[in-house]
Amino acid sequence: MRISSLLQPLALWLTIVGLASTVLLLTGCGPSVRLDGKPVTELQSQLAKPPVEIAAPCDDPVDFTGPLSAGAVERLWGQDRAGLAGCRDRHTAVLDFYDRRDRGLAGLRP
Repeated sequence: MRISSLLQPLALWLTIVGLASTVLLLTGCGPSVRLDGKPVTELQSQLAKPPVEIAAPCDDPVDFTGPLSAGAVERLWGQDRAGLAGCRDRHTAVLDFYDRRDRGLAGLRP
């Protein structure tokens, strides 16, 4: 008996096992929950959007070009810092808004 004749059934068996394993693995990669394709109506509500005052864009940086006196630099620096602080506060408020909204949609405590 030749070795090649012994290896053919083994190769066929390994091929079948490999294909079966691949099919089983691929079915496990599919979604476990069927989606109906409909949009989430809660997210279409005005309450799902952040308030306009916290969603406003940040101010542009202050322009420091050109010759400036020490007083002008100090005043412009103060304006720039105030703009950055306001932007930080709005950014934090937007993140908190979305965190509370998403936790509420997930049924978690806000």
